Amino acid sequence: MNKFIFSLVLTFLSIAGFGQQNSAYQNDLQFLYEALIKTPSYKDQITGNKKQEYDLLYQQLKTAKINPSGFDSLFKLSSLLWPIKDNHLGFYETANQEFKANMLTDTALVKKFRQSVNFKSYLVTKMSVDSLERELRRKPLNSVEGIYEQGGMKIGIYSTMGSGNFTGVMLSRDSPIWARGEMVLLLNRISADRFRGVYANLYTKDLYFIKNELFNNGRLYYFGSKRESSHILGYINSTKPLLALHSISTNTQYLRLGNFRTSNDALALSQQFYNKIKDSLTAENLIVDLRNNPGGGFKSSGKFLSLLRQYSHKGKIHVLINNRTVSNAEQFTVKLKTYDHVKTYGETTLGMITYGSNYGNTATLPSGKYKFYPTDMSDSGNYLPYEEMGIAPDFFLDQKSDWIEQVYALIKQAK
Repeated sequence: MNKFIFSLVLTFLSIAGFGQQNSAYQNDLQFLYEALIKTPSYKDQITGNKKQEYDLLYQQLKTAKINPSGFDSLFKLSSLLWPIKDNHLGFYETANQEFKANMLTDTALVKKFRQSVNFKSYLVTKMSVDSLERELRRKPLNSVEGIYEQGGMKIGIYSTMGSGNFTGVMLSRDSPIWARGEMVLLLNRISADRFRGVYANLYTKDLYFIKNELFNNGRLYYFGSKRESSHILGYINSTKPLLALHSISTNTQYLRLGNFRTSNDALALSQQFYNKIKDSLTAENLIVDLRNNPGGGFKSSGKFLSLLRQYSHKGKIHVLINNRTVSNAEQFTVKLKTYDHVKTYGETTLGMITYGSNYGNTATLPSGKYKFYPTDMSDSGNYLPYEEMGIAPDFFLDQKSDWIEQVYALIKQAK
């Protein structure tokens, strides 16, 4: 285990270290440990001295005292996932899954929810929330600190316990289930722009662990964004077709590959699109847009790889990627980069590339409070160097102007 991560975990173990040992926590910890050591990612990575360090971490966690705060328990349990580079692993609470966002407007349902045994109240900051909000409004876009918006709610994120750690609190005054100033999230920096996180679902108050949160241009990938980040143009509009081909000019075509899902319906649509365009890549240049592609599998993407390999012998491929290019879309990018006449543009991808799950099974921990989503797929293409790091583009693009236009301008300039 990285010594920095290990010392960081031990630092957090000392925070709010009071309360009685919790037998439920002990049972959950043992279950999670035994489940993790069966995963391909653990077996690949935690060997030799790393295994000794990992077992030492497990022993430290076994003797840790648990703060009654749900954040503390989930944070300590999730520490077992930290040393393993596998961002497909999932760990989260599930008590209130049946309570949906649209129920917040139903007074009777909200009252019933608040009176339920699973309803949680978290710590409320002792700071002046008004003063905190005024201070956070002044934070620049490139600062993690600031005011974020999600689902009509405002959350203030500020630095705590040093520059590498952050707390988020509710700023909205009118939420039916949140108190103003109540804790919403914990963030822990692991590199310049990446974090570990424990977040509360804003509609159910269930907690979930995020192993590799990415901050970029006023946005936290999994959590939300600052209002002023809305002008960022590196993301593709969700209303755009997931699969599309059209001409930009006589010498440049645009191919959108927005999803590689492998459900039967998705595969049928993918095959239909492929059949339609397989003989249509005729221009000298082809812009392949993989922005916001959440991945899927080569069962879907493989035919497009083969098509683009053939095309690369006669034309030039210009690949658009961003930090929402994930999983199989990242694997797709790595393979594309081995072909002739391929360049990548945009920003670094998420870094959730190496492992995955064939079956999507989950395991419920003994307490019944938490679910663990294990991975069962091995590294099929030497992708581990990109896990938690992402794939950096050959050319970074400006976030303030249209990316397709920028790439097309570079194409014309090269010609």
